[in-house]
Parts: sequence; C-alpha cells; structure tokens
Amino acid sequence: MKERPRVLAMWDSLGPCHHARLNALSDQSEVSVIEVRSRDDHRGWGGRVDEYEPSFEVIGLNHGGSAWSPTLLAKVIGVVRSRHFDGVLVPGYTGTAALALAVWAKTKKWQTILLTDSTLGDKKRQTVAEILKRCIVARLFDVAIVSGRRAAAYAERLGFDTPRRGYYCDVVDNDWFARMAAEARGSGADIERERIGKHFLYVGRLAPEKNLVKLIEAFAKYREMGGTWDLNLIGTGPMLKTLLAVVVNSQLVPCVHFLGARVTSDLPGHYARAEALILPSKRETWGLVVNEAMACQLPILVSERCGCADDLVEPDGNGWTFDPLVPGGLAALMLRMERLPDVERQRLGNRSRTLIAGYSPRAFADEVVRMLGVDTR
Repeated sequence: MKERPRVLAMWDSLGPCHHARLNALSDQSEVSVIEVRSRDDHRGWGGRVDEYEPSFEVIGLNHGGSAWSPTLLAKVIGVVRSRHFDGVLVPGYTGTAALALAVWAKTKKWQTILLTDSTLGDKKRQTVAEILKRCIVARLFDVAIVSGRRAAAYAERLGFDTPRRGYYCDVVDNDWFARMAAEARGSGADIERERIGKHFLYVGRLAPEKNLVKLIEAFAKYREMGGTWDLNLIGTGPMLKTLLAVVVNSQLVPCVHFLGARVTSDLPGHYARAEALILPSKRETWGLVVNEAMACQLPILVSERCGCADDLVEPDGNGWTFDPLVPGGLAALMLRMERLPDVERQRLGNRSRTLIAGYSPRAFADEVVRMLGVDTR
C-alpha cells in the first residue's frame, strides 16, 4: 500500500472553514497544522469551532506578537526541525514565519505550496516591489493554489504558470451550511420570517473597505424607488458609529438593523431567513460569505471588485454584480430582486447551490494532493 503523504499547514488562527478543508485533506494525507494564535476576534470566530472534530494534528503556538517576530520564527523552526513532511501549505508570503517555513521546506526538498487569493486589483501595486516579489515568491514556492480566475492571473504574473497552479483555495463546508439552513427553514420558519420581514443581508466586518456607507446610500435610493424590504447587517468593526449616524441622518432607523457579531454556527439561520445577500466591498480578495450564502441557496448581489465575482456570480443565473461606487446601480438591482416572483428568486437560489458545489473542501484536498505530485525541477 502506498504511504499517505505527510502535509504540514500553517494558519494564523483556525476557523470553521480551515477545519473543513483540513479534515477533507486528512482523508487523503497525514496532516499537521501550526496554529499561530488560538483566537481571531477580528473575524468573530472567537476560537469556537464546535461543529468540527479535527482529524489532524494541531500544534498551537499561542503567539501574541507580530507576524514578523523573531520569537515566532524560533517557535516555527522548533516545530519542523526534527520532523519530515512531503509538503507544506503556506497561506501567503508575508511575515517572518511564513517565509522561514518556506525556506526551511526548500532546504529539505519538501514541496512548497503557496495558498493565495491575492489579485492584481486588491491593492495599489508598485512596480519595483512586484519585481522583487516575483523573484522571491516564485523561488520559495514550487506551486500555488489560488482562489479563482483573478488570483490565477496574478499568480501567473508572479511566475506560476498553468502546470504550477491549482484552484479552490477559498472554500467552506457547503454541506454543513446547506443542512443547517434547511433545518432553519423547517419547523416554525414561516412564522419567524413573517416576524422578521423580508430583507437583504450583509455579513462581514464593519470596516472601510467593505463600502457600507455606499450600501446604505444605495438602500436609501432603493426605498425611494418604492422598495419595501429591510436591510440587516451582521458584524462589528470600526465603522459602527459612523454607519449608525448615516442611518439616523437618512431616516432609515426603522428598516436598517445592526445585529452585531455572530459565530459561524448562527449564520445559516440568518442566511435562511434572508431574501438575498449583498457584498458591496470596494476591496475584497475573495469573499467567503458569498460561498456561505450560496450553499444556503441565496441569490447574491456582489461588487464587481470582489475576487469571487468572476467565478461565483452568474448574471441572471444566481444574481448580479455591480459597481460598488455607484449606489444607483445597486439600488436598481435591489429593486429588481424584490420584484422577481418568489419562484424566480427560488430559481436563483437553487442555481447558487449548484454553482458552489464544485467549490468544496474535497476539491481543495484533491488540488493539494495533485500539487504534491507536480515535478518543478
């Protein structure tokens, strides 16, 4: 019997999406993962991954400092010094630990796999910095697993040609979200939806790059145009006070609702009770909430600047994209969504579920195993 490959991964903090991917990979490999921190309150996981029993080894570092800390570097090297792996998964190329792990793996002739959803347009790029990055990254990493088309195009600029690229870096546990959403739509769901009322849903940080002031402006225009649905926002962040003021000044208090942070286990119920998801970001490397909403059979309205827009949005199939800086365009799409017959919105939601099926933890695991076998000599 062929020996299963040994794979080492490293993430800053493990959330439910990481557990799903790594459990799937554990079906085909012996997996160990370095968890740099045990919590990530920035994303609202709060260290809770109750839905998953890990089938892989977790090596917790409980690091509380910078990603460039010499202490972190020493901890990571201490983990790998006396162990052997066939490949390492490194999410990104910033931070001393990530670069050191890649260098160490290269010296040991382990396959180095870069996990990246970076795109050319997700930030302002400097020519000299990009040249240096290409020189370093393409030499440190044998192959790359990217999120979608835009990330693939950027990875190619960094030196990863087609044979050295895999896909499905950004996936969630579709089956779990679908199952939990179905349960939420079950007993008593109609009464609950009637109590809450029909609404659009936003899930994510309340941060400047999420473009939420423009979202509220678009929502105000939509209501002026005759729209009747509400807007629910899940998340917290530095923009909360600003957004509350915008809502008050726009006289939208009765129909815009800030629900605060929610752990992952709460989200399927919110997706199930919404009519459509809106992700209005002006900068977003991918947008995992779109995966989650699609798994829960929601139609989607996604900013054209989100990395997932080219891959996950099928115009007139499961939703539409929009220019995030033009509130009137989004307002028109919101009104269009509301005026669709219920059966047509259900069709869009069903198409979402079909489209997202290919973006699964199993697909991620298959790509990792395939990339382990790529000869880059």
